[in-house]
Amino acid sequence: MIPPGKIEDSILEDIENNKKSFANLCLRLTPLIDVIFLLLIFFFISAQFRPAESVLPLGLPAAHAESAATIIEPLTINILSTPAGCRIQIGDISTDITADNAEENLADFVETFASILKRQKRVLSDPVILVFDDEVQWDYTAKIYNLLYGLGVNDLTFRLNIESR
Repeated sequence: MIPPGKIEDSILEDIENNKKSFANLCLRLTPLIDVIFLLLIFFFISAQFRPAESVLPLGLPAAHAESAATIIEPLTINILSTPAGCRIQIGDISTDITADNAEENLADFVETFASILKRQKRVLSDPVILVFDDEVQWDYTAKIYNLLYGLGVNDLTFRLNIESR
């Protein structure tokens, strides 16, 4: 047993003895580096690499040198001014549009347009040129354009004068 006055002295002696015994200790890093490299090799070997998910396999057809690009001749639609409204003319077929029966006349034009596309073996992606007479009212121009665009004709071009053809 340690006497009561000597407790602090004995504790201080123990601390100093422990410092001397730990002074010679050092950490050897060589085995630690070996273990780290072994773990690294293990993770590289056991990892399963997946192909990138954003890449899709794509097979393109072979190019043929003899195939030439075909240029599609645009379908020309003439819109002429009449005293009662306007006349839509595609080749030799024409449809009159009057102010009082505009919806019915435009429905007739849709049927005519569809039959011409079928007869000429055209599709809605073919180019269409709208040739307007100078006196055609803007209301008819907008209705005809909206009608054709609503049908799916996206390649529309305007030409304003018949004389400029």
